[in-house]
Amino acid sequence: MTHNKRDAIYWRRWMVRKLAASIWGTMASNLRSESSRRRLAKELGVSLGALDEAVGIRRQARENHGFDEQTGWHQMSIRGPGVVFERFDRYAASLQMKTPMCARAMIHWYLLGDDEPNIDLRWRLDGRFVPDDGQGRCQPSLTRGALEALSIRAERLGIRRETLVKCLLCEELEGRRRAKKPVARRAMYREAARYMRRGN
Repeated sequence: MTHNKRDAIYWRRWMVRKLAASIWGTMASNLRSESSRRRLAKELGVSLGALDEAVGIRRQARENHGFDEQTGWHQMSIRGPGVVFERFDRYAASLQMKTPMCARAMIHWYLLGDDEPNIDLRWRLDGRFVPDDGQGRCQPSLTRGALEALSIRAERLGIRRETLVKCLLCEELEGRRRAKKPVARRAMYREAARYMRRGN
């Protein structure tokens, strides 16, 4: 294999992965007809094969991360220090919410705004860093659209989606954010593009 051919293969793989993680990948996933996907591929300047490959990567990622394709729901697992999640349990109870609902509300209201958290890879509580013993866990149910919008926002910040949620949760407990009010599952948008249009 020539050097130029290897570069071309590497470039295509990189491009397809980036496309799969982008809002265009989200749009393509929602297009059922080949003609619609072909028009989108033409607008993006990529081949239909590359676009379909990106859609396949997204579909596989959904299956690997617990998506129910029939309902469109994803059970997200948030893990961290036990002491942080004990505090989060009490915080949610003070808002008359169960912990998963509070986490869902936190994520939903964040996605509807454009305010980004301070990025820190470590867990904080009361202004101090907390070692992660992995004893805390919360599993909010999110729509595919919310999860994909969360991934897009995280990508823009150059961090993983899990790190973004960690930062949001820490700021929620520090009083910098507020879950506002409960968010029923049916109130969440099913398409990431609807979140992205709301000020992002």
